[in-house]
Amino acid sequence: MIRRWMMVLLVVALTGSAALAQQPAEQPVVADQAASNPDEVVAKIGQTEITQGQLDSLLEQIPAFQRSSYRDRALTYLAGNALNAEFVRVKNLTVDEAQYEQAESSKRAEFEQAIARAREGFERELTRLRPTMAFDAYLERAQSDEQVNKLIADHPEFFDGTKLTVSHILVKCSLYDSTVDQKAARDKLQQVVDRINARELTFADAASQFSDCPSKDKGGDLGQIEFGGPMDPYFTLQAYSTAEGHISKVFRTSFGWHVVLVTEVERGDGTPKPWTSQRGQGRTPQDLARQALRAVVDNQIQMAVMDLIPVENNLPKIAPTPPAPPAAPATAPAAAPAAE
Repeated sequence: MIRRWMMVLLVVALTGSAALAQQPAEQPVVADQAASNPDEVVAKIGQTEITQGQLDSLLEQIPAFQRSSYRDRALTYLAGNALNAEFVRVKNLTVDEAQYEQAESSKRAEFEQAIARAREGFERELTRLRPTMAFDAYLERAQSDEQVNKLIADHPEFFDGTKLTVSHILVKCSLYDSTVDQKAARDKLQQVVDRINARELTFADAASQFSDCPSKDKGGDLGQIEFGGPMDPYFTLQAYSTAEGHISKVFRTSFGWHVVLVTEVERGDGTPKPWTSQRGQGRTPQDLARQALRAVVDNQIQMAVMDLIPVENNLPKIAPTPPAPPAAPATAPAAAPAAE
């Protein structure tokens, strides 16, 4: 909190509120910017010295890549403070002692509160440290070189340029919906799949009736996708794990519950190769495999709410925004009067 307070002061200074610093004064002599000794004097205003350590303390609050451009403004801020103090000294200005003691007491109280908040934040960080380290270790094992190479060896078709044409049905469901609601959404989609398998509905008809994705207007058709493309990585992994002409199992992404129908497969040459996006950005098979393995871990977390981590959400449901009414037709211009 103290650092934030200092940053606020710096921002105020950078916007020009240090009025006294703008008064004509002897220009400070600035030491070389490369100085690293915190005790070295970089500027002097009257009898007040500004050290490299004071300047560094302010610049630490600014992202490293911006520090060089903010250095002069930070020094201006410190010089403004020093000039204020020197003005008080040379004019022998005083303050009412009772007012000073009251202000000092208030500042000490603010400082103690800031320390308490900082301590609470530190304790929260410590509380998160153990599970964070445990999860990072779990993720590292899941994305190990051994697992990456195994995925590439077991499924070269993921990485050889094979392309799929797919359709899907989505039942939207937030990751933070209650476990009861998430199970209800899953069961709703499973019932739709059961009707498709029983030939009561075609996949396209089911998508048109039940999907929450705009692709419903095209019977769920998403066109062609690639492994490594812009689709959700776990969605892509499930699609590539589904045989041509078949429907995937019901699965979860951050968008909700899906099923995918693979309508066509354009096969690659069987040799894993780098994938290049439309913007020319290349990614190796190892990069794509790690992304897929991370997606598997993310899905494990999402699925944990179904049995291991029950979720209760008592927030009121937000009704979807109704579509805007169609615009009124433009009034036709009045007919010109007939010539006499």
